[in-house]
Amino acid sequence: MKTWIIIFCCIAVANCQCPADAIKKFSECYRQLWPVDPSRNVAPIIGGANREFASGMCRDENFRKAIECIVELQKKCTEDEKVKFLLGNVFNNHTFESGMNYFCSEVDVYNQHADCIYRYTRDELLNCFLYSLYNEIENIFSKWNELSKEEIASRVCAARENRDICQDAAMKRSPCSQAFSSIVKETVKRMKTDFCKKVIIPSFPPFPTPNPGCPSNSLANAFRCFQEVLPGPGSVVVPILGGGNAYYVDTMCRDKRWENAAICFEQIMENCVADEKLSQVFKMYFNKDNFHNSLIGFCKDSEEYKKHTKCYQQQRQPLYQCLQKQGIDFLQLQQDYDNLSVKGVVERICKIQEEKIACQDRPIKSNCGKKASDVVTKPSYKMNGPSCPRGGSEKGITNMFLLCSSLLLTFKLLLI
Repeated sequence: MKTWIIIFCCIAVANCQCPADAIKKFSECYRQLWPVDPSRNVAPIIGGANREFASGMCRDENFRKAIECIVELQKKCTEDEKVKFLLGNVFNNHTFESGMNYFCSEVDVYNQHADCIYRYTRDELLNCFLYSLYNEIENIFSKWNELSKEEIASRVCAARENRDICQDAAMKRSPCSQAFSSIVKETVKRMKTDFCKKVIIPSFPPFPTPNPGCPSNSLANAFRCFQEVLPGPGSVVVPILGGGNAYYVDTMCRDKRWENAAICFEQIMENCVADEKLSQVFKMYFNKDNFHNSLIGFCKDSEEYKKHTKCYQQQRQPLYQCLQKQGIDFLQLQQDYDNLSVKGVVERICKIQEEKIACQDRPIKSNCGKKASDVVTKPSYKMNGPSCPRGGSEKGITNMFLLCSSLLLTFKLLLI
């Protein structure tokens, strides 16, 4: 009789089965606390580095929704040994609540420094999340059948730890008070289960550039230089040339910010000249004259651009989705870097970027019109280095600028 009641209840709620992607669902339960939404003014760190989000999370006890989400998943997955082991060892209701109670007791101090952390480290925190946690969860999911339940749980613990180490390093490099990072660090420490405390954390290597004077994240740092012309995520910008924001464009053009970007990039190229492979990649993707001339032309047409900024802003969500997809593709390129020739790296970047420009051009052209599209894409094409061929004025493989745009959101600090 009891069995039939359970079956009836499962049918009534439409789904009583353990989802095939339970490990991803498990991670998504934490979004109540670690928000990942590029269209909002939040960072993927506990509390979102956002005063309103953090205060509301504590006031409404949103962390209990995360607990309920995980408990519900546990109920559905009692027959799946791997999922059952994962949820039972990586999550603990008591340690989780202990960590959140501590966080909420310190939320006023947290909020004093949240704006600073968001301003200076938001993109780095996102890269830590994408590379150290999200990408590893994807890897675990793809190898689910090959891994033991102990290996799965251990790798999830390690991924979280690497995310936390990465984010802590980013916050310490910022000019913000260390009180914020201390609260975050203590919160995740209290949340950690006994199982995760025993896991030996492997070292996930950064982008491979081993030469002295050329740090391991030099490729990513080089593309950070282009924040001078391509703004990072924020409340009034979108990830296209000029950010879809009139004030940003006016400032960029008036101050000739592209000159600073070129100097920054060339300095990193000089530091990495001993790394033959990386040096060749840099040379293929950066042509100073093309870069300068393209942006000078863009600024001459800035009045036309500013006519469409409202429409650009309205396309924020699909533009960010294109950017996120490209970020994941670049992370895969990072993993394959050692096994690729220079030509192979170049071809991969070209392919990735061809998809990116098509993805972003669609919502702009269809919703804002051809002029709005041309004023963004034409100067971008003109920045091309000698690496990627072009198939025509309206299609072809993208360029230096578009490469930068993807890297700035998800690859920019690759990955410390």
